[in-house]
Amino acid sequence: MLNLVVSNPISNPRYLFGTVFFTICFMVFKWKKGSFINAMLSMLVLVLIVFPYADIFRNSTNAKMDIQNTTEQLVSNGDYDAFQQLLNTVKYVDLKGIENGKQLLGAILFWVPRALWVEKPDGSGKMVGEYLGYKFTNLSCPLWAEGYINFGFIGVISFFFFLGYLTNILEQKFIFSGKSRNFTFSLVWVPFLAAYQLFLLRGDLLNGIAYMSAFILFSIVYIKIGQKREKVKLLKIQALRGIE
Repeated sequence: MLNLVVSNPISNPRYLFGTVFFTICFMVFKWKKGSFINAMLSMLVLVLIVFPYADIFRNSTNAKMDIQNTTEQLVSNGDYDAFQQLLNTVKYVDLKGIENGKQLLGAILFWVPRALWVEKPDGSGKMVGEYLGYKFTNLSCPLWAEGYINFGFIGVISFFFFLGYLTNILEQKFIFSGKSRNFTFSLVWVPFLAAYQLFLLRGDLLNGIAYMSAFILFSIVYIKIGQKREKVKLLKIQALRGIE
């Protein structure tokens, strides 16, 4: 609950609040019959109604709420730029060609300082926006577009094949860990990724991987400590049973 309060949408980016909120929901509430429908309805309400106004007071306490209908929001609000950015990426590739993995490499090696890698690529959303003459370049780049700008249609297929393959592995491990009651990485990562994938799919990939890596790093430390404590606890129990 403390994490939810600290990550509130008033003082933090909405993706952070959304990820924390949905991760907690996935971990606390048991998945039952009808849960999928309830989750989808809740998601629609949050994305179409709550999301556009969630950060209205993040930068100023004097902000005024300008209520718009849903259609106007979808057309004029930059929060819903994913489809347009997909079209922009197709246009970029038509004019300049694919990047042959350069953007993917930049996303994977996000941690390399630009002082050491002078030609390190910007995020795909920013790069496409600048190339097409956008003045505002804080833009998304959906995963479909990331695959396309890197390797064309083969990239789109490959990206989502890998995503599906990885999701299946984690899901199976999550189910097994739940049945065996073992404290594993999948018990933490699956609820997080289930929530975070909204941001990851919207892109761009560089920011998506960078923010996700911080969680994965700290979760590894947390889980290792938890597993060590469980092991010590188990050894103590075994020792007590041996004495008896």
